Amino acid sequence: MLTGGRCLQPGEGSLCGRLGNLMARGKVHIYRMHRKVMLVHCPMQGDEDGKVDVVIMVSGQGIECPDGKKSHIIVCLSTIDNYAHWGLLWTIYRYFETDSHVEGILKCYEEEKEWKGEDEEI
Repeated sequence: MLTGGRCLQPGEGSLCGRLGNLMARGKVHIYRMHRKVMLVHCPMQGDEDGKVDVVIMVSGQGIECPDGKKSHIIVCLSTIDNYAHWGLLWTIYRYFETDSHVEGILKCYEEEKEWKGEDEEI
């Protein structure tokens, strides 16, 4: 999750610190969108460089999530208020409700890993 935060707000932004605090207190908002996909809410309200954005991370091995199940795709969505992100969120949910989209992302990940000749996570 912190990796997603660093991608959404590189440098010395406050998002990673905020996510770390939320994780430590068990208050980070995580939603299962699909059996292989989790969405992480990354709040940027009040940040000078806050923006509505999304980062998609893939793990071939899967990452254990708070619900005890593994997710292979983690979607980090940054928000700036309670409303501005709704269009993007709707699009994300619509995309990931289709099994072939999820499997396509995982297939691309595996093909890139093979192409690079790497055994480790990308």
